[in-house]
Amino acid sequence: VYDGEGGSYVVTAKDSMTPPSTVKNSVMPMLAVVWASGVMTALYIFLKNIIDFYVKLSGAEKYKDNIYISYNITSPLVYGFLKPKIYIPSSMADLPLERIIKHEQTHIRRGDHIIKPLCMMIAVIHWFNPLVWLAFRLMCRDMEMSCDEAVMRQIGQDIRAEYAGSLLQFATGKRLIAGAP
Repeated sequence: VYDGEGGSYVVTAKDSMTPPSTVKNSVMPMLAVVWASGVMTALYIFLKNIIDFYVKLSGAEKYKDNIYISYNITSPLVYGFLKPKIYIPSSMADLPLERIIKHEQTHIRRGDHIIKPLCMMIAVIHWFNPLVWLAFRLMCRDMEMSCDEAVMRQIGQDIRAEYAGSLLQFATGKRLIAGAP
């Protein structure tokens, strides 16, 4: 049925006195605008953080291969989608780096540097759902724990306790053992 004003609707009851719901008078267009605004805001924040972090890492010095030392970070990390690089804070540069590098190489080998941004895009699309954000946070935590377990399996029995202790102290923020990854 044509309403004469450029819109149309489907009649659901022959004798209904109220006009049936149309796209024009429903709440869906307003919800779509709210959702799209949220997606654009979350995407802007995500992209701004990526660019800011890129600038922060731009002064890093090459250590070897794809490993860099940075004065602007506090924790080791992998950065880069197609050509991932390992960045180590300068405060850890004088420590034994083998276990730190193994941990970060495990992230690269497993493709965490690809999975994490893709899952972040899912969280951006579902910005309104706290369960998606919780799942993203738990996924990141599980990635870290899985890489730590992989390194624990690779290193000798004699230094596992030291590595586990340094992980615990790194997680609690108390730096008592040198060599915390």
